Amino acid sequence: MFVVTQEGHPVTLDRRMNYKVIKKMPGAKGSVRDAVSVMVPGIDGKDSKEVIITCGCDRFVRIFDPA
Repeated sequence: MFVVTQEGHPVTLDRRMNYKVIKKMPGAKGSVRDAVSVMVPGIDGKDSKEVIITCGCDRFVRIFDPA
């Protein structure tokens, strides 16, 4: 599960381990206004990849690779 903390950091939580933070994605600072998980097709159109996109109050869009 992907969530954004109160500090504005996207993190990955594991529901099987009582929602323990298993990965913190660095780069975001401050308030996050919106976050979405999107499947992006690969160059050849066959391999798709999941990315996390966030938008902050600083008007920057940040793209994270959860892998």
